[in-house]
Amino acid sequence: MSTSKRTAYSAALVSLSLAVAACGDTTNITQDTKGDGKACVNAVCPDNSKDTEKPEPAEDSSPSPSESRNPSPGDSGVSGDTSDSETDGSTDSGVSGGATRSVEGERFPTTVRLSSGNIPPGLRNSPDDCTKGCVDWDAEDLIVGNEDFDSGFLAWCKSDCKGDRTRYFAVKLSGKYSRFDAVFGISGESPGEDKTETLRVAVADHVTGKNLYSDTLEYGKSYPERIDISGVNLLRITFEGPLRHMNGAVGDPTIYS
Repeated sequence: MSTSKRTAYSAALVSLSLAVAACGDTTNITQDTKGDGKACVNAVCPDNSKDTEKPEPAEDSSPSPSESRNPSPGDSGVSGDTSDSETDGSTDSGVSGGATRSVEGERFPTTVRLSSGNIPPGLRNSPDDCTKGCVDWDAEDLIVGNEDFDSGFLAWCKSDCKGDRTRYFAVKLSGKYSRFDAVFGISGESPGEDKTETLRVAVADHVTGKNLYSDTLEYGKSYPERIDISGVNLLRITFEGPLRHMNGAVGDPTIYS
């Protein structure tokens, strides 16, 4: 072989080696001796004229995890039960704290002082009158035992009062309240001279006849009580005895839901 042919042959081998290294594969290599000496993998030559940059990934339009976990306040996924809601207010109408509760669409106070002078409509279920016997739903400056109260219940007899008489207070609860707090006793301003006379008091569910509390009251003593009134529809507080001499009294009667 002549020197010029050996030089050309060596140059071709060098080009082939460089091409193989560029393709990154040393298997199934073919050579086009008639062409420009390109080395091809599996007889397929790469086209370097095309843009080899990778396309940008498509923008993800799905919400981020934080957006999915935190819907806006108006989103229907936010739960809010207002069927049993309470609202605060400050009104001096016999409602301690002003809180109200809603049951089946009807709003009513959660705490009611029954002797406030402005009881919510429908609760008072017996008259405030003084014919033969008297009841006062809003007696002021009431003395029960040795305690003073701004207001409370007072029961007494005005005429035809021989022997024992009975007077009562009825409160329509409609099963909405669970507790009744009060201080029972004989009024410190009772006109009787014989301070040994006593009165009987009874608190009952007037619909079922169930007795919730009863006691014998002595003059000069107070009887604070907390009574369970759950499920009671009509609460009745009854005083019985010599009401002309000894007046029945209830200090600060209050119901709670």
